[in-house]
Amino acid sequence: MPRPHVAVTLFAAASLTAVAIGISVPEDGHNAWHTVKAWGGVALVAAALTFAPSVGSALRLSAYRAWQVAVGGASGLALYWVLFVLPDIAKNTSLITTLGVAAGIVVAWIAPGRHAPGAPPRPPGPTW
Repeated sequence: MPRPHVAVTLFAAASLTAVAIGISVPEDGHNAWHTVKAWGGVALVAAALTFAPSVGSALRLSAYRAWQVAVGGASGLALYWVLFVLPDIAKNTSLITTLGVAAGIVVAWIAPGRHAPGAPPRPPGPTW
């Protein structure tokens, strides 16, 4: 397996694991499932979607489509973070959840397939 795919798989696994731990570990007598309810499931599904670049070929997804799925997962994680983690950022479990969300965003950033097939490559350097 090429290095980028290993890194993508490891970051996706870190994302799913950290988000699951952040939601499930009790703090102050209860875990996050009591406050986030079904949104916790949305966050877990979003973290699982970041595995798309790793398993895309098995699912017959093009690299570009797998990247799009991973970006969707990372966007869902970012939404969850803004709605539920950021307001309770002082809690200890918010740190592990934040690390999980960051790992999911890194997957979308480094995953192969960021450019559509046939699209001209972007020139190196700043794009502003």
